[in-house]
Amino acid sequence: MPKGIYLHKSGMKRTAETKRKMSLAALGKKKNYTIWNKGLKGWNSGEKNPNWKGGKARHSEGYVLILQKKHPFSNHQGYIPQHRLVMEKHIGRYLYKGEMVHHINGNKKDNRIENLELTTQSKHLKNHYKDRIINNKGQFV
Repeated sequence: MPKGIYLHKSGMKRTAETKRKMSLAALGKKKNYTIWNKGLKGWNSGEKNPNWKGGKARHSEGYVLILQKKHPFSNHQGYIPQHRLVMEKHIGRYLYKGEMVHHINGNKKDNRIENLELTTQSKHLKNHYKDRIINNKGQFV
């Protein structure tokens, strides 16, 4: 391409003079629109939202989630499973990475401390798979 010729994104060739004229023309133009959400950040979030459910939500696997934005293990939206919070309050500390909370009766909505058991990940898996039969290839049947 010859010197002083610019290729526009549309594929048109423009000279340096044309490019200069276009930028000068654009300088004098005012944008005649307003930003629709200026100053509205957070105006309808949290308790102000008509769909607010008291900071509780339901996980896709059935767990009850509680809004705790400052908790070190909360997800990107600020929620943490309720059974973990109940166990942490009972033992008086945060759970470690390898610790899991097991629902004894299998009901994920029943978060009473009597129904919760603190366990490790390996023991938790053994507990769930203890009744399964393994074939000669090492697969669950």
